[in-house]
Amino acid sequence: MQAYGLPNPAGVVVAPPLPYLSMLQLMQHAKAVVTDSGGMQKEAYFFEKPCLTIREETEWLETIEAGANTLAGSSYKKILHWYSALIGGELSCSNFLPVYGNGSAAEKIVEYIIEFFRKASLVLSIRSK
Repeated sequence: MQAYGLPNPAGVVVAPPLPYLSMLQLMQHAKAVVTDSGGMQKEAYFFEKPCLTIREETEWLETIEAGANTLAGSSYKKILHWYSALIGGELSCSNFLPVYGNGSAAEKIVEYIIEFFRKASLVLSIRSK
């Protein structure tokens, strides 16, 4: 933005490429994410941050379908509409659809494994009698 003589709006962080953990820390505390990075689109979803993608396409269509990501390309109107919705409180992470599950997959897998071994041990004890 400085190269074009544009000041950063208050509260906006324009950052050079960052190490991964530094980027995650910034994203965790952000209100929203504006990016052209495929990876950051998905990270924004996991941090429950609205994302504006400045690209014409995305490999993460499910983030678009979930309402977590907006493709704007270079359309000034789309960017302005997204920004207005963000400031107006219309973009909320509570509206995101859970496209990657609800975070309980590991617990369910452990439950299935325990149940499998319970049944297997019952079968073995019946056979050994």
